[in-house]
Amino acid sequence: MKHEVLNTGSQKVDHVDLSDKVFGAEVKPHLFWEVVRNQLANRRAGTKKTKGRSEVDFTGSKMYRQKGTGRARAGSARSGVRVGGGHIHNIEPKDWSYKIPKKVRRQAVQSALSMKVAENKLTVVNEIALDEIKTKKLVQILAGLGMTNGLVIIAGRDEKIEKSARNIPFVKVLPVEGLNVYDLLRYDRVIVTRDAVAKIEGRFAQ
Repeated sequence: MKHEVLNTGSQKVDHVDLSDKVFGAEVKPHLFWEVVRNQLANRRAGTKKTKGRSEVDFTGSKMYRQKGTGRARAGSARSGVRVGGGHIHNIEPKDWSYKIPKKVRRQAVQSALSMKVAENKLTVVNEIALDEIKTKKLVQILAGLGMTNGLVIIAGRDEKIEKSARNIPFVKVLPVEGLNVYDLLRYDRVIVTRDAVAKIEGRFAQ
């Protein structure tokens, strides 16, 4: 399909052929749930931990004699019913990550990109170039493209663009290698550089 290419002043300068496999695919919303759930699960640290009775720093000796005190029998200060004792059914670190097929992830990205194109929320720009790390300059470029909440996809890592975008609220810059469904759905608008389009098609048009 034909899609217009803009410059940073939001003027039409050319057209680009977008692959129907990537930008014109069938939108499958159920894949969004599957892949986003997987992404968020894989991000979980799973490092919560509480100590069991064998791990607390207490003596293991009997607290007082078995009979004659009028108190309940007690064998150890480490018991979970005592203050400072170990937790009963203590929490152990857990790995929440799991895998889903590459084909599912690829189709989910295709669906998300196709949905943005169908909703007219994907903009292709000729290039985004900065001479220095300057947030103000990048804000002006994005404002010229009419974007205040969006995802900027560039062909490769660019320190000047990435660092310039760090302090802009509701804007994120990603290289093609980091493109994912969660960020495509999270941000309203998507801006893609022309070079990034070719790399996206090479990566996801299989």
